[in-house]
Amino acid sequence: MKDFAFYLGIGFTLLGLAYTAVVLFIRGATFGPERRPYVFNGVALILLGISLLARGLGVGNWVIYLLWAMAAYLAIRASREILASRRR
Repeated sequence: MKDFAFYLGIGFTLLGLAYTAVVLFIRGATFGPERRPYVFNGVALILLGISLLARGLGVGNWVIYLLWAMAAYLAIRASREILASRRR
């Protein structure tokens, strides 16, 4: 029996893949012409899902913390770019 984190990781990974696919392939899915920050958010969701999958499989904590740090960096960078584009 897998841990709950494993199944939650599958959900976050699928959500991130779907979000990224929508942003990349459907017109009008973003607020403005810039798609890059929204792709960053999708990749951050995918990284969170992978970290939860890894936690459910018993991977070392340092790998999980590294994935969390990368996801947080991408999410913060995306929010800053979105806010900067709205001020222009």
